[in-house]
Amino acid sequence: MIWGLDDLLVSISRLFAPGTCFFCRAPVATDQNWCDDCDRDIKRIKSPYCPRCGLPLPGERENHLCRECLVDKPIFNLGRSLLVYEKKSRDLVQAVKYRHQGVILRQLLNKYPCDPVSDLGEADLIIPVPLHSSRLRQRGYNQSLIISRIVFNSRKTRIDPYTLVRKRRTMSQTGMNGIERRRNLKGAFMVKKTEKIAGKKIILVDDVFTTGTTVNECARALYKGGAAMVNVFTLARVYKRTP
Repeated sequence: MIWGLDDLLVSISRLFAPGTCFFCRAPVATDQNWCDDCDRDIKRIKSPYCPRCGLPLPGERENHLCRECLVDKPIFNLGRSLLVYEKKSRDLVQAVKYRHQGVILRQLLNKYPCDPVSDLGEADLIIPVPLHSSRLRQRGYNQSLIISRIVFNSRKTRIDPYTLVRKRRTMSQTGMNGIERRRNLKGAFMVKKTEKIAGKKIILVDDVFTTGTTVNECARALYKGGAAMVNVFTLARVYKRTP
């Protein structure tokens, strides 16, 4: 079981106050953290999906390459995500990203072990997508590092938040299309000490896979620095079915 101090504090608080659902605030039993209705609405990514980028393929009978990967192969080796990015998973991501609340993610993983991680195989290093130093000072923490420590709890000693850096501050990508995102992030990442990643297998971790631009640019920098393989894990994945 994955357990942390914030989990303990939540458990203690539940001794003195009735439980409420994390998502809808409906009353729940003291040993629950979200209601059954919300539990059914949490859409986890399961097969079938694209074996390269992890895009869910509902309605298909088996895994196969998606159109995007056939047309424009991603720079990273393969990607996997835990959840489809919609209302429930957005609430979860925002709790981690803006309120530093990793407890609900720990509890989700305790209830539903993270199957996609097994596809990523072993790694020499687990590297969270970095924030620019000014953004890190403003926020006080890197949400991708929090996710790394929770999801890869048994491999904490391999997490390296220092080697890959964002060398320039980029604009918020909310509302940007793929072309604008690529322009915004081009050349934004670099490896500080290439000897740390030379010949290494790396799992790159981010919160949300939208167009894949961020993880592709990070993978580009890691491969340029000598990495042998870069696989990607994101907590959630934006899904838009293409005709």
